Amino acid sequence: MKTTKCFILIAFLLTACFGLTSCKKDNTTPLDQGGKSFTMKVDGVPWSAQITTLFTEQHDEGQPGGGYYAVMLNGTLTVNEEHAESLALYVSIPASKFQNPKGKYDIKGNENGEAWAVFSTAADIRNATTYSSLDINSGPGKTVGTLEITGFEVGDQSVLGQPTGKVGYKKLSGKFQLDLYPVDGASAKLNVTEGKFNLSDGLGFDF
Repeated sequence: MKTTKCFILIAFLLTACFGLTSCKKDNTTPLDQGGKSFTMKVDGVPWSAQITTLFTEQHDEGQPGGGYYAVMLNGTLTVNEEHAESLALYVSIPASKFQNPKGKYDIKGNENGEAWAVFSTAADIRNATTYSSLDINSGPGKTVGTLEITGFEVGDQSVLGQPTGKVGYKKLSGKFQLDLYPVDGASAKLNVTEGKFNLSDGLGFDF
């Protein structure tokens, strides 16, 4: 859970620092430049990121089986000059699958899933509505979505052209679909369909 909290903080900081300060964009324009894209439909409405991130972090490498790799995929959209939205997808990839992560990862309504997600929509970082793939009313083993990895490239990661000294995914592509539930329980759930990602490591921009 420490990794999840760290990744969530990164997602919120990206939304606050970049999303709310960027220019107004058309939220149906894909982020095609540089081969980076993060798109989906939220309750049937097209959604396309202007900022993307891809980070990989190794955990418990000294444990039997080699531990796992925590991967975060994030897309941030500026709806207007005062409103930004961000979806962060997380997937735990066993060390045994690191060199070939292709396949489907179940998103469960509890904490036992191979992947999970957090979606935030905010006028500012202090006034955000947060949704999660975790459903407090979910029964044991309920699947609320899937994330499928269809393409990848392993190598030394970099951020804004600077090497991090850590091996991870240089590129990752695939698709996803899931339901998102309001953390405060006050809003209706969101249905995410036709999700697609084609990302490179670090940060990507389309301003």
